[in-house]
Amino acid sequence: MDDKVSEISKRRLEKLREQEAYYGISCPPEIRIEIEDIEQKLKECSNSVLSARTDRSDKAVIRNIVIISVVTGAVIAMYAVWSYPRPHTTDLAVASILFGSVVGLFLGLIVELATQRFQSR
Repeated sequence: MDDKVSEISKRRLEKLREQEAYYGISCPPEIRIEIEDIEQKLKECSNSVLSARTDRSDKAVIRNIVIISVVTGAVIAMYAVWSYPRPHTTDLAVASILFGSVVGLFLGLIVELATQRFQSR
């Protein structure tokens, strides 16, 4: 639902609830039915917005984990190459990149899990 439509629906719902309170037990059924309909529409709208936010946050988590693993792999590879200056360090660099990527993947997962746990509190 559009923000303006949502705002109008909320205002309409407020007025209908006022009418429901005014009539009390003898409230006409059309008022109660319209209240239920508007509440359902607003609930569906909030659920769709929440699922869209969740999809975006999942993509952000994956992106962050990939970035952390790539950076960690590169740092470990640079350290390995610079620490052991030999003419044939290509194999060492490749192995270091793979090892660093795995370590970075685990670090990224740990960071994301900790972040999600902290945000859920």
